[in-house]
Amino acid sequence: MRLFEIIILAITFLSFLLRFIPLKKFTWLYLLPTLNLLAIGYHLFFEGARWQMIPLYILAIAFIPMGIRKIIQPAHRFKWGFTILAAILLLIGAALPALLPVHVFPATQGPYAVGTTSFYWIDQGRLEAYSPDPDRVYANPPSETHRVMVQVW
Repeated sequence: MRLFEIIILAITFLSFLLRFIPLKKFTWLYLLPTLNLLAIGYHLFFEGARWQMIPLYILAIAFIPMGIRKIIQPAHRFKWGFTILAAILLLIGAALPALLPVHVFPATQGPYAVGTTSFYWIDQGRLEAYSPDPDRVYANPPSETHRVMVQVW
Protein backbone atom coordinates (compact mmCIF):
# COMPACT_ATOMS: atom_id res chain seq x y z
CA MET A 1 0.00 0.00 0.00
CA ARG A 2 1.10 3.52 -0.70
CA LEU A 3 1.48 6.31 1.88
CA PHE A 4 -1.82 8.14 1.41
CA GLU A 5 -3.70 4.86 1.14
CA ILE A 6 -2.41 3.93 4.58
CA ILE A 7 -3.35 7.38 5.92
CA ILE A 8 -6.89 7.07 4.49
CA LEU A 9 -7.23 3.60 5.99
CA ALA A 10 -6.01 4.78 9.41
CA ILE A 11 -8.34 7.80 9.52
CA THR A 12 -11.28 5.68 8.36
CA PHE A 13 -10.52 3.04 10.99
CA LEU A 14 -10.30 5.68 13.74
CA SER A 15 -13.56 7.21 12.48
CA PHE A 16 -15.16 3.77 12.72
CA LEU A 17 -13.93 3.38 16.31
CA LEU A 18 -15.30 6.82 17.24
CA ARG A 19 -18.79 5.46 16.62
CA PHE A 20 -18.44 3.37 19.79
CA ILE A 21 -16.76 5.92 22.08
CA PRO A 22 -18.92 8.63 23.68
CA LEU A 23 -16.87 11.84 23.71
CA LYS A 24 -18.43 14.52 25.87
CA LYS A 25 -15.36 16.70 26.41
CA PHE A 26 -13.68 16.29 23.04
CA THR A 27 -16.60 16.42 20.61
CA TRP A 28 -14.35 18.03 18.01
CA LEU A 29 -12.80 14.57 17.48
CA TYR A 30 -15.99 13.63 15.62
CA LEU A 31 -14.68 15.91 12.84
CA LEU A 32 -11.77 13.49 12.26
CA PRO A 33 -13.44 12.02 9.14
CA THR A 34 -13.19 15.42 7.44
CA LEU A 35 -9.40 14.95 7.40
CA ASN A 36 -10.05 12.18 4.92
CA LEU A 37 -11.11 14.78 2.36
CA LEU A 38 -7.62 16.23 2.53
CA ALA A 39 -5.99 12.78 2.47
CA ILE A 40 -8.15 11.64 -0.46
CA GLY A 41 -7.34 14.88 -2.33
CA TYR A 42 -3.60 14.35 -1.85
CA HIS A 43 -3.98 10.68 -2.75
CA LEU A 44 -5.78 11.46 -5.99
CA PHE A 45 -3.35 14.23 -6.93
CA PHE A 46 -0.03 12.57 -6.05
CA GLU A 47 -0.69 8.84 -6.32
CA GLY A 48 -3.76 8.58 -8.53
CA ALA A 49 -7.05 6.80 -7.96
CA ARG A 50 -7.24 3.02 -7.76
CA TRP A 51 -10.32 0.85 -8.05
CA GLN A 52 -9.13 -1.17 -5.04
CA MET A 53 -9.69 1.90 -2.84
CA ILE A 54 -13.35 2.48 -3.81
CA PRO A 55 -14.77 0.88 -0.61
CA LEU A 56 -12.55 3.14 1.51
CA TYR A 57 -13.47 6.22 -0.54
CA ILE A 58 -17.17 5.49 0.00
CA LEU A 59 -16.75 4.79 3.70
CA ALA A 60 -14.54 7.81 4.31
CA ILE A 61 -17.06 10.15 2.68
CA ALA A 62 -20.00 8.46 4.47
CA PHE A 63 -18.40 9.04 7.88
CA ILE A 64 -18.25 12.84 7.39
CA PRO A 65 -21.99 13.60 7.78
CA MET A 66 -22.17 11.01 10.56
CA GLY A 67 -19.49 12.83 12.53
CA ILE A 68 -21.24 16.17 12.05
CA ARG A 69 -24.53 14.61 13.17
CA LYS A 70 -22.81 13.23 16.29
CA ILE A 71 -21.66 16.75 17.19
CA ILE A 72 -25.13 18.24 16.66
CA GLN A 73 -26.99 15.37 18.38
CA PRO A 74 -24.58 13.72 20.86
CA ALA A 75 -27.23 11.23 22.06
CA HIS A 76 -27.82 9.90 18.52
CA ARG A 77 -27.15 6.16 18.15
CA PHE A 78 -26.37 4.65 14.78
CA LYS A 79 -28.13 1.51 13.59
CA TRP A 80 -26.36 -1.82 13.79
CA GLY A 81 -27.06 -2.61 10.16
CA PHE A 82 -24.95 0.31 9.01
CA THR A 83 -22.26 -0.56 11.54
CA ILE A 84 -21.98 -4.10 10.16
CA LEU A 85 -21.94 -2.80 6.58
CA ALA A 86 -19.24 -0.28 7.54
CA ALA A 87 -17.16 -3.03 9.17
CA ILE A 88 -17.43 -5.19 6.03
CA LEU A 89 -16.48 -2.25 3.79
CA LEU A 90 -13.56 -1.46 6.08
CA LEU A 91 -12.27 -5.04 5.89
CA ILE A 92 -12.67 -5.15 2.10
CA GLY A 93 -11.12 -1.69 1.77
CA ALA A 94 -8.11 -2.76 3.82
CA ALA A 95 -7.69 -6.10 2.06
CA LEU A 96 -7.96 -5.07 -1.61
CA PRO A 97 -5.02 -2.62 -1.75
CA ALA A 98 -2.87 -5.04 0.24
CA LEU A 99 -3.75 -8.07 -1.88
CA LEU A 100 -3.58 -6.25 -5.23
CA PRO A 101 -0.61 -3.89 -4.94
CA VAL A 102 0.60 -1.37 -7.51
CA HIS A 103 3.52 -2.76 -9.45
CA VAL A 104 6.27 -0.35 -10.44
CA PHE A 105 7.84 -1.08 -13.80
CA PRO A 106 11.51 -0.23 -14.37
CA ALA A 107 12.25 2.99 -16.22
CA THR A 108 13.09 2.66 -19.87
CA GLN A 109 16.72 3.06 -20.85
CA GLY A 110 17.93 4.65 -24.02
CA PRO A 111 16.82 7.56 -26.18
CA TYR A 112 13.29 6.24 -26.87
CA ALA A 113 10.32 5.70 -24.58
CA VAL A 114 9.98 2.07 -25.61
CA GLY A 115 11.77 -0.68 -23.78
CA THR A 116 12.31 -4.31 -24.58
CA THR A 117 13.42 -7.24 -22.46
CA SER A 118 14.27 -10.76 -23.52
CA PHE A 119 13.68 -13.85 -21.40
CA TYR A 120 15.00 -17.34 -21.97
CA TRP A 121 12.90 -19.75 -19.94
CA ILE A 122 13.73 -23.38 -19.27
CA ASP A 123 10.95 -25.51 -17.84
CA GLN A 124 12.67 -28.32 -15.93
CA GLY A 125 9.31 -29.93 -15.16
CA ARG A 126 8.38 -30.69 -18.78
CA LEU A 127 10.11 -32.36 -21.66
CA GLU A 128 10.17 -30.90 -25.16
CA ALA A 129 7.48 -32.46 -27.36
CA TYR A 130 8.98 -31.28 -30.65
CA SER A 131 12.05 -32.88 -32.14
CA PRO A 132 15.25 -30.94 -32.85
CA ASP A 133 15.54 -33.05 -36.02
CA PRO A 134 13.87 -31.12 -38.90
CA ASP A 135 12.71 -34.37 -40.55
CA ARG A 136 10.69 -35.44 -37.50
CA VAL A 137 7.96 -33.22 -36.06
CA TYR A 138 7.61 -34.86 -32.65
CA ALA A 139 10.35 -36.24 -30.49
CA ASN A 140 9.54 -39.80 -29.56
CA PRO A 141 10.33 -40.19 -26.72
CA PRO A 142 10.92 -36.59 -25.53
CA SER A 143 14.42 -36.23 -24.15
CA GLU A 144 15.25 -32.53 -23.70
CA THR A 145 13.78 -29.94 -21.32
CA HIS A 146 11.22 -27.48 -22.66
CA ARG A 147 12.84 -24.14 -23.65
CA VAL A 148 11.15 -20.89 -24.72
CA MET A 149 12.58 -17.55 -25.85
CA VAL A 150 10.30 -14.54 -25.18
CA GLN A 151 10.81 -10.87 -26.00
CA VAL A 152 8.54 -8.32 -24.30
CA TRP A 153 8.12 -4.70 -25.36
